[in-house]
Formats: sequence, structure tokens, C-alpha cells
Amino acid sequence: MKKALICLALTMSSSICLGSEPQAGLWWSPSESGRGYSLDPQGQKMVVTTFAYDSSGRMQWYYSDGDLSNGGAHWCGQLLKFDAGQSLNGGYSGPPVNTGNDGSICIDLTSRVTGTLTLPGGRQVSIQRQNFGVGNPPQALLGTWAYVYQIGSAPFADVYSFTAIGSATSTGTGVVVDPVRTAGFEYQQSGTFAGQVVGFHFSSSGSVLDQYLYQLQMEEGRGDWIAPTTFNEYGMNAYKIATAGGFSKRTQPSTASADLEAKGASAPKAVTLDALAQQNPELGAIARRLWSVVQSMKR
Repeated sequence: MKKALICLALTMSSSICLGSEPQAGLWWSPSESGRGYSLDPQGQKMVVTTFAYDSSGRMQWYYSDGDLSNGGAHWCGQLLKFDAGQSLNGGYSGPPVNTGNDGSICIDLTSRVTGTLTLPGGRQVSIQRQNFGVGNPPQALLGTWAYVYQIGSAPFADVYSFTAIGSATSTGTGVVVDPVRTAGFEYQQSGTFAGQVVGFHFSSSGSVLDQYLYQLQMEEGRGDWIAPTTFNEYGMNAYKIATAGGFSKRTQPSTASADLEAKGASAPKAVTLDALAQQNPELGAIARRLWSVVQSMKR
């Protein structure tokens, strides 16, 4: 089975794949509902808007800006508070008034969707991006995904459309299956790879063509494409480019098939499940379980 590889026009490096700046969006602490943060990173800077209340229970919002550091994983800013601002339906009355500074806040990220917020006075709170529409695995893995990595100077993107959920293996939450490209991916909840997604692209006979290991971060992922024959690891970014409901985040011209033929494709080398198990017994066992599910979904 030929592997369709999309060679990107831009030059990537592993450092891009491992970027840790936060995802833009609404963040909160599930254990402290009622207070929230809007994070907007752009370039080397980030603006944080804090929605909170003062000691009397009066609503107060804050504006903070500052530089991202440590590869995008650390940020600090001042809590500038504003009042006497524009009403929702009234005529424009001018910009709000800066009424003071309530100290500094800092954010240290553990991933692009999780981190620790340090409040004035030093109290720390675990925060995360709000997940109100993506859901949890295996449902969160449904849709079309692009897995982008670079081997030497050649960048690639492997695209899979996961349209069905198969039974869960003994270590996972349920296998999402691309029946056309014969691929199965599953979020692991126990074992060495707990907390990560393990995925395999199989040949029609069940040999492994590609293997993937990454941390799921909403509609993105960070991890590695792992060469089946050598087990060399290459930094990888994962992106959901279409949701299970059909909302596409890409363009698809009508001449795509002709363009793909002109672009060309290559035949990858496969490794048998037995050979994979010799390299890494646990990964080989997961691959065998996922292949069983994928095979059953294709019948």
C-alpha cells in the first residue's frame, strides 16, 4: 500500500515540533470555577485578560502583558485593573480608567494546554485551557489529522481520517480507526505510555508502516514519529484539520488528485509485528492489539 506523503514547502526543525507556548483561548482552574483567564500569545509576547472579583465580591477584570521566555513556557505580567469603561449598549464614552496595579502574575506551562499560575502573594493554582467542545478520547481523536515531522531535510505530513471507534484494548480507552488507510490510534490510560496517544499505520498484511507517540493537547498534539525499522525518533506536531462533524480547517481544490499525482508518492518500508515486538515488547503488544481492532473494523 503506497503511503501518501505531503512534503511541506517550508523548512521545519525539531524545535518547532516541541514549541511549548500556550494555545490561545479561555483558561481556568476546574477546582476554582468562577474565575477565568483569556490567553493570547503572539510572537514573543502574550496578553492575559483576567476575569475575577475583588474582596467584596465586585466584578473586576485585569489586563496584563509581558514577554514569553523559556521557549514560550514562562510568562509574567502586571495585574492592571480598569474601571469606568464603556457600557455594552451606550454611546462611546472613552477608554476605561486605569485604577491601579494589584501585583504580578506568572504562568509556567507544562504543555500547550496546562500550566501553573502564580498569583500575587505566591499562591499557585493549576490551570488549563477550557475543553467545552473537543471532549475526551476516544471521541476527541475522531476527525482528520495531519502528523507533521521532518527526517533530515525532508518534511512530511501523514494524513488520516478517523471515522469510527473500535473496542478498547487492555491499556487504552478505545481505538479510533481509519479504515481506508488501515490505521489505528488509541489514548493509553495505563502502562508505560499512559497519558499518551499511540498510533500505527499498517500494511494490508498487518506489518507496521508508521508509528506515532504523542501527547494530545485538545485539537493538537506534540510528540514523535518513530521509524519502525530503526526506532529513531523525530519531533512531530499533530493537527486536527477537520472535525468529525465535517468542519474543515483546510482548503481542498477540485484538482487535488492531479496535484497529488504530480507531487508523487513513495513506498515505505514495513516492519512485522514480531520484529516490532523484538525492538520494544510493550509497543509491539499495543500494536498487535490495535491491529486486531483495525482488522475487525475493516471486515
